[in-house]
Amino acid sequence: MKEIIILAAAGAVALLAGCGGASSAIHRPASSSPAAAPATPSPSPSPSVNTTQEVSVCKDVRRWLPGAWSQDPPQLNARLTAYANGSQQTALQTDLSALDTNLFNLSPGGYMGTSTGITPVRRDCAALGVKITLPTVAPDARCRHRFRTWQDGPVQYEIDSMSNALGSFTKYSNSNIAVAVTFLKIAGTAAGLAKHWPMPSCADPDGYWHTYLKGIQATGRDAGSPSLDAALGYLPQTAISDEQNAQSAFHSLRSELTQSIQRHPFG
Repeated sequence: MKEIIILAAAGAVALLAGCGGASSAIHRPASSSPAAAPATPSPSPSPSVNTTQEVSVCKDVRRWLPGAWSQDPPQLNARLTAYANGSQQTALQTDLSALDTNLFNLSPGGYMGTSTGITPVRRDCAALGVKITLPTVAPDARCRHRFRTWQDGPVQYEIDSMSNALGSFTKYSNSNIAVAVTFLKIAGTAAGLAKHWPMPSCADPDGYWHTYLKGIQATGRDAGSPSLDAALGYLPQTAISDEQNAQSAFHSLRSELTQSIQRHPFG
């Protein structure tokens, strides 16, 4: 902070008196105390730093980071959030607040990395004597992020279309076979389009998703004509066999995803 100091100086004026041959005399003003300088303003108080608290927060970051590094979405715990939103105005608080904001704005499927702002926090903590080592992303977490990115991508529309059509097929299969078969063909078309976006191999190493889509596609193809099925009152045996194969693959897929991404994304 710049300080402005005003100095006041008092000058003495000598008055000379004399005329003709008269001797001159020096008249001095009455003695007075010099003007006092104004008091220097005190600097604004700096934010108080509680080193013990800062060290405790850094240790909390160190404990929190390994889990958050593979979390989707990652987020600060309650204690760190409270500190990040506090009014300490320290470097650690400022950097932790920026990290909190970056994590909130992180895109789905994007696990935590150095771009989120963890580096400044690590630097602040290192200055306080707390070393924080960056962890590695667990394989299942990395795969889970890849799966979510895939699921939220273009394939999502075809999955929703197929799911809705199959739901309508089930709804009308006992009351209006022609309508039911029409929805089954819609599901088959959506399954064929969904094959353009394969599921990440880390999530489905045995290819059950592709087998399931082929089964739904074949079911729609082998169902035949809606009007003919309505006249017969049932689906052709080939379509029924296709549907059974598709359901078998779907159940295997769910078991596989429980292991690969530790999730049940399809209900």
